Amino acid sequence: MHNRSRIVWIAAIVSLTFAAVLFHPATRTRFGWFASGIGPESVREQVYALTGPQPEAWVREIVFPEKEPAGRSREVYFDAPTATSAEFSAYVFFLPAGETPLQPHKHVEDELIVPIESELDVLTTDSRGPLTEHVGTGKVVFNAADQTHAISRLSDERASYLVLKWKSRDPQPFEAALGSAVFDFQKLHRHQLKGEQRPFRADTIFEGATRSLKKLHSHASTLAPGAGYSAQQDPSDIAMVLLRGEVETLGQKATAPAVFFYPAGRPHGLQNVGDDPAQYVVFEFHGR
Repeated sequence: MHNRSRIVWIAAIVSLTFAAVLFHPATRTRFGWFASGIGPESVREQVYALTGPQPEAWVREIVFPEKEPAGRSREVYFDAPTATSAEFSAYVFFLPAGETPLQPHKHVEDELIVPIESELDVLTTDSRGPLTEHVGTGKVVFNAADQTHAISRLSDERASYLVLKWKSRDPQPFEAALGSAVFDFQKLHRHQLKGEQRPFRADTIFEGATRSLKKLHSHASTLAPGAGYSAQQDPSDIAMVLLRGEVETLGQKATAPAVFFYPAGRPHGLQNVGDDPAQYVVFEFHGR
């Protein structure tokens, strides 16, 4: 019996040591083939979803303040670590008429900007240098970490835009493949409405590694009235921006514009409860 107990203890120690080595950040660098798993949903990612921070899922409709702010204001929806990010924040900037948004700046986090109301001029920086592009609803801006960017106004109308910003939970940064850019998904939504009538359609907007993520994926989707999907789980954090229509998710109804956040491993479904097609854009944040 004594020998059997020793064997059990030794086996437990070996198993714990093996797990520690497998999921240590340095393992991926030295033995990437061994630690990364097979397929897009790696063992590491699934374990992080189970053992990492466990924030709550949430639903927020984006509503401009009834009393227009005297200057630029920010409403924070989320600011906490997640299973895939050491820091993850979601907030909306509200700009009254004539207010200047952001001067040129940069930061260590990757960032997504989704215009909600009105139109903006966005300065991004890529391998060709600084570029300025006109953006409005139907476009999304990705600002890579440590790349200079800025936002300026095109009109005197009030404006609002959603910001999603995150930082790696792993000290070993990825070799970023996705550079700062503006992506137009409005054409995808138009194509989905004009094409074959199906309950659900999804088209990829972009996909690639970033400084902080193994993969950042985005797709535009259209959900027909009455259509939906039952609760499912994903190993990555999911953010969804509803741009048109009315849906129900997490037991709550939401009318566009709205933003939803589903932490890794949390069940979530979606149902179009309105009379018109629901159009939204999805962002998947895949960590190590």
